[in-house]
Amino acid sequence: MKTTRNACLSLFLLLVLPLSAADLERRISVDLEDAAAADVLTSFGHVLELEVEIADGVDGKVSIRLDEVSVRTVMTAVCESLGCAWDLAGTGDDRRLRFAPAEPALRVQAKEVAALSQSIDMSLVDAPAETILASFASILESKLETECEGAQELVSIELKAVELRFAIDLVCSKIGCVCVVEPGVVTVRGR
Repeated sequence: MKTTRNACLSLFLLLVLPLSAADLERRISVDLEDAAAADVLTSFGHVLELEVEIADGVDGKVSIRLDEVSVRTVMTAVCESLGCAWDLAGTGDDRRLRFAPAEPALRVQAKEVAALSQSIDMSLVDAPAETILASFASILESKLETECEGAQELVSIELKAVELRFAIDLVCSKIGCVCVVEPGVVTVRGR
């Protein structure tokens, strides 16, 4: 069953995502359940027609469902779930997609950073983005300031065991805004 599911994931990605390495902003939807890290990460390489390097320490399983987000966001979400980071390395024919364990320096003592690293589960359908972001600000014991028209848009997301910082980034990317987290305040601005 797992082999079939992973093969289906690869086939799904290949059929739906005929992308080049420069096309990371295309919006897609994915639904992964207990998928093996190596299979998912390798599938991204097949889709982008790039060699994939997976460093030691990048393993585990990933369960995530994302609707209408960029390929970049999907890879970031998968990496957040697995505790890794990705980048594009090399040039020309030597271009490759690399996955490595996330830098532990990203989790420093600051209260906001520690809170941003906590994992959350969330399932929302057509919820106002501003309400979602206000909930995130509350978790951070901060107030929300919105300077983005997109904050009034309705958002649907389903996340399992995803760090709060990724959840904030996901909502902001869906509404075309950026988020700045500072002590006591979360500010959402237009791009």
